[in-house]
Amino acid sequence: SEGDKAIRSIFENNTRNISFLDENKLGSNLFAFSTKITKNGETYLGINTHQPLDGPTSWYEAHLISEEGTNIIGATFAGAPCILTGTNENLGWTHTVNYPDKTDIFQLEMVDKNHYKFDDQILKLKTFKAKAYIKILGIPIKVKRKYYESVYGPTLKNKNGFYSVRTASLFHVRALEQWWKMNKARDFNEFYNILKMNQIPGYNIGYADKNDTIFYISNGIIPKRNNSYNWKNIVPGNTKRTLWNEYYKTEELPQVISPESGYVYNANHSPFKSTSLSENPDSKNFEKNMGYEEYDNNRSTRIFELINDHKSIGPRISPRSHFCDGSMSISALGTDNASGLGIGCQGPLICSNTISGASISTMPRLWRHGRNGAAVCAFCGINRTGASANSPATSGCAATCQNLYETGASTPH
Repeated sequence: SEGDKAIRSIFENNTRNISFLDENKLGSNLFAFSTKITKNGETYLGINTHQPLDGPTSWYEAHLISEEGTNIIGATFAGAPCILTGTNENLGWTHTVNYPDKTDIFQLEMVDKNHYKFDDQILKLKTFKAKAYIKILGIPIKVKRKYYESVYGPTLKNKNGFYSVRTASLFHVRALEQWWKMNKARDFNEFYNILKMNQIPGYNIGYADKNDTIFYISNGIIPKRNNSYNWKNIVPGNTKRTLWNEYYKTEELPQVISPESGYVYNANHSPFKSTSLSENPDSKNFEKNMGYEEYDNNRSTRIFELINDHKSIGPRISPRSHFCDGSMSISALGTDNASGLGIGCQGPLICSNTISGASISTMPRLWRHGRNGAAVCAFCGINRTGASANSPATSGCAATCQNLYETGASTPH
């Protein structure tokens, strides 16, 4: 986090060269498409977050269901009480990391080793002691270190002086509450009003719902700063003119709601390049000291090219030959979700042994919740009016399938 980097830079006497840009060249992607651009009249949200395969920030898949109405599937971190990126029956959202300036370092003007100047006042530092472990030749060694608190926040001393770190996360601690409410949102207005809590410290948000609303915002708790100072460097910590206490509202952040282009996207790049050229947020409408990125990267450039190379976007639907007629083997059907059975592959199929070689572990399932009540058996292709995801196939089907593909689908079920 920015706070971690700020503290490390003070410890290492390297505050002049601090950068809050992520040094990890890996990254996440999000994109959403509305019916303005999709071939089949459906709304899509692409969730492509890149997290480590193990450790405290690796994703755990979960499906939360309660008798009170909770029904959401997605991913979360170990110990979190709710889904952090996912979809419920009405909407879905995801995150990518963004890099606005949310953290500042202040150099105190010390009067003596315990007191500092703040306008016309002389204030005393609060002193604390902490224990920590450092590794020397791989061996953990326990050390004790003093730390302090000024009006700006946590304060550390190095050979150059005393430095305070101030970041909004020190004062906004209800992020999990906001995520939980996002889990329960039923439509875009409700979701957006929850964002106004402004408790999640950062992250881009991509969103889509069953009402064909798509949305992007470069979210963050970003302080309103005095333009008289250069906030890219260390800031004087001796005046209330640098002690920010107000934050930009959700409505004041870069965002795009249901653009005519029919798409939004982000790949850890500039929020001012999040949809078509004519509908992007204008960087001139935002203060420079908000610190928003203005660059592209290789992923964002390629995503934009791919989207604009096509007049419309949609899944590749497999030819009829891929449907089972009761005599085809599992190898003939194929199990590749992208090219074997095409749209809507969601996992294993529950079917009878009338399909040669089929098993619960090898067959993809191919049903989605439909809007018009007409369903198509994923294997024999027979229309079955009134079919549902859990009803068995009729006698006209070659296989007794319990998972179906429903035509007119709008969201996975």
